[in-house]
Amino acid sequence: RCPSRAMSAELVYSDIENREKPLSEAEAKIRKRQIEGNPSYSYHCVLQKNSEEYKGEITIRFKYNKVENVDGTFVDFFGKKISRLEANGHNLLAGGDTSSLWTASRLHFKDAVLKNGQENEVVIHFVNDYDHTGAGLHSFVDPEDSQHYVYTNFEPYDCRRWMPNFDQPNIKGKLSLSVTGPSDWHIIANSIPESNSGAREDGTKTLTFQPTPPISSYIYALVGGPFEKFVDTYANDRVPLGMYCRKSLAKFIDTPELFEVTKQGLAFYEEFFGMKFPFSKYDQVFCPEFNHGAMENVGCVTFTEHYIFRDKPTEARRVARADTFLHEMAHMWFGNLVTMDWWNGLWLNESFATYMAALAVAESTRFGDMSWLEFNAGMKSWAYREDQLPTTHPVEGEIIDTDATFLNFDGITYGKGASLLKQLVHVVGMKGFKEGMRHYFQKHAWGNTTINDFLAALAYGAQKESSANAFEPKSWAKMWLEEAGLNSITPRVSSADGKITKFEVVQTHPAGHPTLRSHRIQIALFNEDGSVRKTVDVTVLPQESTEVAELKGEAVAPFVYLNFGDHGYVKVLLDAASEKFASEHMEKFASMPLLRQLLWQDIYNMARDAKMKSTIYLQMARDKLLSETDPKLVQSVLRRVQACLHNFVPNSLFNHESAELYKFAWAGFNQAVRANRAEDQLIWANAIISFASNREHVEELTKYLADDHAILGGDFKLEQGMRWSIVEKACGHGLPTAPALLEAEQQRDKSDRGQRAVLTAKSSFPDVNIKREAWARYTAKEQKLSSHNSAADMAGFRWRHQRELLAEFTDQFFDIVRSIYKDHPRQYAESFFSLFPADPEDDHVLERSERLLSELPADEQILTKSLKEEIDDLKRARTCRALF
Repeated sequence: RCPSRAMSAELVYSDIENREKPLSEAEAKIRKRQIEGNPSYSYHCVLQKNSEEYKGEITIRFKYNKVENVDGTFVDFFGKKISRLEANGHNLLAGGDTSSLWTASRLHFKDAVLKNGQENEVVIHFVNDYDHTGAGLHSFVDPEDSQHYVYTNFEPYDCRRWMPNFDQPNIKGKLSLSVTGPSDWHIIANSIPESNSGAREDGTKTLTFQPTPPISSYIYALVGGPFEKFVDTYANDRVPLGMYCRKSLAKFIDTPELFEVTKQGLAFYEEFFGMKFPFSKYDQVFCPEFNHGAMENVGCVTFTEHYIFRDKPTEARRVARADTFLHEMAHMWFGNLVTMDWWNGLWLNESFATYMAALAVAESTRFGDMSWLEFNAGMKSWAYREDQLPTTHPVEGEIIDTDATFLNFDGITYGKGASLLKQLVHVVGMKGFKEGMRHYFQKHAWGNTTINDFLAALAYGAQKESSANAFEPKSWAKMWLEEAGLNSITPRVSSADGKITKFEVVQTHPAGHPTLRSHRIQIALFNEDGSVRKTVDVTVLPQESTEVAELKGEAVAPFVYLNFGDHGYVKVLLDAASEKFASEHMEKFASMPLLRQLLWQDIYNMARDAKMKSTIYLQMARDKLLSETDPKLVQSVLRRVQACLHNFVPNSLFNHESAELYKFAWAGFNQAVRANRAEDQLIWANAIISFASNREHVEELTKYLADDHAILGGDFKLEQGMRWSIVEKACGHGLPTAPALLEAEQQRDKSDRGQRAVLTAKSSFPDVNIKREAWARYTAKEQKLSSHNSAADMAGFRWRHQRELLAEFTDQFFDIVRSIYKDHPRQYAESFFSLFPADPEDDHVLERSERLLSELPADEQILTKSLKEEIDDLKRARTCRALF
């Protein structure tokens, strides 16, 4: 309830209880009917250096159409105070009770002040606070040099934090932006500046930017600060290219590779989509404390600074960075030029960019097929995991409001959707897909679309390529987009006299998701030496068994693989003979890294599904991985080994298995030193530190910190991130030398990364008083740290070997977590949830988890999803550990 305000020239926001109210799809549909065409925003933003607030003056012009039984419309604005509020010349702050003007972060305009069927003009002058959550207009001060930086981040519903607007994707507006800010700042927005006042005596300047074309509010952008700027151009100066990073990071940025990937991506997409880059310039900005990997703002893409490699990167990290760069670039066409109508189309927006990025990296950069290895190890594995959780959902589903959008920034939206597109391309053919996309962009440029528009374009492309019979949009959408769940397939082979008499693909569905689907896969039969004897393309029918007539009469193969080439989105279960062959003879597939990766994934799934003891999987990794020649594959397997160790190995065996893996990692590192393989040395050095879980091994590693050069072996030097990992572990084990090590490392690294590492290390000590002080910080109503620094502080709180020390916080977590989600920003609440006491062997944790879940109402959906997933992980881990 809002108290009445006295008549004044200033309106201060006070409806705190409803400040974070989301926008519902129903409300958005009504407002879309009210706002005709493309509104225009004339916005002057005043940025102040080393201040906690900024100012804005905006004029919004829009054609309004009255909707029956609805009195007026509203403008979204999550702000602090307003000094001027006018509608069509009416001063809304003069006279009368103003308490109902600004509620639920919405400015309400009644029909009495609006012109029906005509253009309307709203003027708003305001002051707002900078954000420290990574949303809205985020503010950051560099601890190394005290320089101030700001940047925006809006998806899905946070443009309202920066400026009053109609904040929904299908009301595309034209933004005319001018910005006054410090004269020593670079100020970057969606378009090219058309004027610059130059430096004034008061230390400010004003830039006026070219008006944007009609684009959605969530992809507007503003970035400011004393960035280091790098420039290049594409296509004979047709597209100016800019790249920006903080001054303190400029020494680390590798702009030649980044500009090379950028230009390769632009050339690939322009040719593939049959359409030139649709905007005036392409800037890429690395932003501190960025919440995600990147954001596809028109002409001003923002990235996490993790993609500036302060430490020596593996080739896999370079591939992942190139993938992110080209993912965001794909959005310039798919997402920005043509935009989803509502957030239920988010999956298509992200899936398309994910698939196209993998394709573009593979086809246009030096990384080649490493892209598809990364796609399988990252996106597809993520999808497989999330599609087996109780929180899985249809790819295309109902999004009731903007809060529900956050539930879908997940492996289904990104990974499964992209995997389905990869499978679909295998069905319609690359030429048909390409033709369909060209048709799609030509038809829908600057508009909004739904899934039906996309599928119609694919059907058009398939028909052009004479593959229409293989793709029927409605049945495909029903089967793949409207039903959740992951199918499994396994071969069933009958034989006589060494010949196959019947070859079947047996398909199953998970409990609760009874859909059997059509899968387009490639089946491969192998010889004893690991070479491929025969491949056949097969359409698995949506039924329990599909016979493959083409394989009748073939000699029985020692190894069979059902998803050769990784085209299908389906879980492969090896038959007994193939499992034995793969386990014993992985090295025979030396020329097929993707197949080896698929097999390592299949075998890990056996451990994850409790069909194999976790220690058997770990032993297989120790037996086979030292002979693996592909560093990217080694790295992906080591990630699964780490997951298996921490999740599926019982507490009673953890120290032993950790010690074995620590010795194994040293063996891998020393082998890489002898072979002079720098990439492998880096991977195995990280593994050594990762597997150092026992006190004596951590103590051993701290000795390498004494020497500033810290040589592990050969000429390999510890990177700064590795040093911090060792220090954090030393603190976590309470080594006597830990305080001195922490102090020394803090002096060595005074960057923001070092600042966060200090927070992690300080909360890691096994001292109950330190833990209690930390818990008091985490649960306080007012938070003094930014969301990123708070997350770093929490990262040091829980350690597996500190279970007894932390026992008192188990019930405290369950008692307070609901209020944390209620009283704090979403970003902070999600960091707090990382403190979940995830010990599968503690019955009390599972009991409290299930009790809390039963108490949660329907509107606490973000917490509900997180809790369901933790419960599923607990139960899966308990099942796996019960094998011992």
